[in-house]
Amino acid sequence: IRDPLTSLFNRRYFEDEVNRRIAQAQTTHAQYSVLMIDADHFKRVNDTYGHKTGDKVLIEATGQHFELVNGGEEFVVFLPELSAEEAKVVADRLRETISKIVVYSDQGEQVTFTVSIGISSSAISDNIDMLIKTSDEALYRAKENGRNRCEIFTVDDLKNFNAAIEYKDDSAN
Repeated sequence: IRDPLTSLFNRRYFEDEVNRRIAQAQTTHAQYSVLMIDADHFKRVNDTYGHKTGDKVLIEATGQHFELVNGGEEFVVFLPELSAEEAKVVADRLRETISKIVVYSDQGEQVTFTVSIGISSSAISDNIDMLIKTSDEALYRAKENGRNRCEIFTVDDLKNFNAAIEYKDDSAN
């Protein structure tokens, strides 16, 4: 259930655990958010310094005491009891912390890196696949808008979002 490099939970375990937590949150009407985190220009790190240094970057970036799931250089975080706006505060703090990390290549060169983060929340969906897709869409927007930033996927964004999964319908409430 864990990735051998980063020791993070794999996607299947993550989705099972998050589905359990979402079900709990629904009984108490608690909010929650999902972060999709991606290392900026990660291919450049691998190409310039080698995969061993790239692995060091991933290990350092994931050592931030969050429940993450590994997906290559993309990671997903579930934040219980936080709205999208509250999650953005956490995401910005995480992004800033990661930007201060320095790893060293085998040649002793300092390597710094940044991440971009997309955020989705229970305001969007109670389906983990939809939350991952919409946080990934917000991540894509963060990359388009200059990287090393956080973006929130909002209810208004659903109007232009084409996904195979249905979003949360609050009209019945």
